[in-house]
Amino acid sequence: MAGTRRGAEFVWRGGELTAAVRAAALEGLRAAAELIGDASDRRIPVESGDLRESREDDVDEGSLTVDITYGGRGGLPQAYAIRQHEDLELQHPSGGQAKFLEQALETNKNDVFEMIADDIRQAIDAGGDL
Repeated sequence: MAGTRRGAEFVWRGGELTAAVRAAALEGLRAAAELIGDASDRRIPVESGDLRESREDDVDEGSLTVDITYGGRGGLPQAYAIRQHEDLELQHPSGGQAKFLEQALETNKNDVFEMIADDIRQAIDAGGDL
């Protein structure tokens, strides 16, 4: 949409800016998933390493959401991953802790919000280049 106001021309490119902001949000979500997943991996109970290796990060572009899951890959049942995460009574003599994913998010949530916000800010600041 183009227009003129008091002798100045302008072109509305809101759709392009919206697309750039959405792409930036996706990039921020991918970086956030990696940050949280890596922090979770450092807390995960260790027996064989299979639980850590079963991690999957899935960014849904349509809903702008992230799922970080363990289990269900490499033959490791998700029920095992859930028990390791939820059962506060389990002992982990080789290291790690229950609530490994939850604690990783809680500890890093401010960094996650800032990462995503920074990516979006950069897209908006670059909007003059569209």
